[in-house]
Amino acid sequence: SRIQVTPLGLLQIADDYPLPWTTSPPANQRFSSEMTRLCGLPVEMDGIIDPIISRESQWGNSRLEAIEDLAAIYGYDYRVEPDGYLHIFKRADPYTQAAAAFYQNVILDAPHEGIKRRTNHVVVTGEGGTTKTKKRYSATASLNAFPYDEPYGQITEHVKLSSEVTQWAVTNAASDRQKMMLFSSQSRYISMIPDPRIELGDLISCQTQDGELITGVVSGYSWSQDQDMRVDLEVATYG
Repeated sequence: SRIQVTPLGLLQIADDYPLPWTTSPPANQRFSSEMTRLCGLPVEMDGIIDPIISRESQWGNSRLEAIEDLAAIYGYDYRVEPDGYLHIFKRADPYTQAAAAFYQNVILDAPHEGIKRRTNHVVVTGEGGTTKTKKRYSATASLNAFPYDEPYGQITEHVKLSSEVTQWAVTNAASDRQKMMLFSSQSRYISMIPDPRIELGDLISCQTQDGELITGVVSGYSWSQDQDMRVDLEVATYG
């Protein structure tokens, strides 16, 4: 007989068991407590404030969409770590922070790719209020930096928050997207000898066999037994 095992992330539980009805945070609910209520996991705030969230927020049936929207409103990222906690953190800023790790003599490949046309204008929308007084909110943010705007012009990204929100929420989400546009200007991937310590959101540096130095934020990774590890990076470059 043959047994096939498919591992799932702990957030899969939240995806498999949607909320039975729309819901709002209790009064004076902290960010971490609301995240735990939505995903069912213990939450660790990694060096960031744990704000009291708006009672006006309202989530639909999807737990994952609620988690994504709540994180986006406050400009936070999240990941489940081996300790079983949902860790909440601020995206690393490669312009002001030092890399958490430096890799040398373990990089097997780092293909060059052309600089893609990055988003330089974002529009965030959402709705809030009661059924009778439903309001639509929107906010925009732009980034102008050579050479990405010329000759390409404006490249717009539309973001719709699925939960019930306020004007403050969409404005804050637009501001956070603007910061991401500033340093997510180029995507690269590297193949390396596996390191299980690498996590999403880590800021790492590496030196290729050709001597090239690459610093970026980990946006994804994949590897399996007896295979090289692929790490996707958002590499910051000055315009």
